[in-house]
Amino acid sequence: YHIESGDDDLFVNEAATKRNSKIEISVDNHTVSKVKTTLGSWFRQKRRHVTTFKFYNTGSKFRLLMISISQYLFFITFVTALILQFQPIVVLSLFALRVLIQMIIFNKSMKHLAERDLLLLTPVIEIVLLAVYPMITISNMFMKKNKWK
Repeated sequence: YHIESGDDDLFVNEAATKRNSKIEISVDNHTVSKVKTTLGSWFRQKRRHVTTFKFYNTGSKFRLLMISISQYLFFITFVTALILQFQPIVVLSLFALRVLIQMIIFNKSMKHLAERDLLLLTPVIEIVLLAVYPMITISNMFMKKNKWK
């Protein structure tokens, strides 16, 4: 591959099977990357990450797309139902249930990884990322690609 980043993702995507790999959630197996300190550097990093998607195997692409599509459909349906005032109590209850389930799952994962500082922000982060990722994808279509030298 001639890519700027994501070679580790692609290796796991190609080489991992149910027999030779497993998900390990513990502090001892936690990889921490250096945090980007500016919005611009974070945006450039995400642009590089998005370019790796096209190299994933079909099954992984499908699963990742289904996650994204389900998130967008959920929020579009939620907002539409609220605007149309369709059973607001039921709609808000389902939204609260989804957030509660997410928080329980994230809390358990974050506890294993000793990373709990962003727990309460995860619903906000999800919405922000759903708004930002299309911008990242679109910017990749129009911005000059860096080439390896």
